[in-house]
Amino acid sequence: MSAIPRKFWVLLAVSAALNLFFLGLFAGRLSPLREHRERDGRGMHGERNFLRRSGLLDAGPEVADLVRAHRAKVRDDMRSVHEARKRAKEAMRAEPFNPEHLRSAFDDVRARTTDMQSDMHGVLNQVAGKLNPKQRERLSDALWRGGGRWSREVQP
Repeated sequence: MSAIPRKFWVLLAVSAALNLFFLGLFAGRLSPLREHRERDGRGMHGERNFLRRSGLLDAGPEVADLVRAHRAKVRDDMRSVHEARKRAKEAMRAEPFNPEHLRSAFDDVRARTTDMQSDMHGVLNQVAGKLNPKQRERLSDALWRGGGRWSREVQP
């Protein structure tokens, strides 16, 4: 067998493998099972993923149920903040510029952000109440990772 046909077969095999890989990736993204996993809490944004990222997979079903119960409210709060930010962006770009309209939009962003944070902190407080000291340490590390100039403690 000469070198040219061998190269052809190798390139053909590599091409076929890449095509199958990307076809599988594309099919997985369109899969109805993916939507089910996300709704079921096992997807990218589900409570199981939150518990995994927070180091709390061993926290038990009570904590998972608590997180699941509050997911919809947190998601709605996040949408509300997003919409308020969108209105602030529109007010900033509006012609003619109206400073009072922009100030009002910023006030709305601040109020909605505060509401969202308050809701999230309330859930985290409930979750922390169900954890042991080691799990609470992992949760705090996951929420406020160290590093960077602003996260270091101030030296006297």
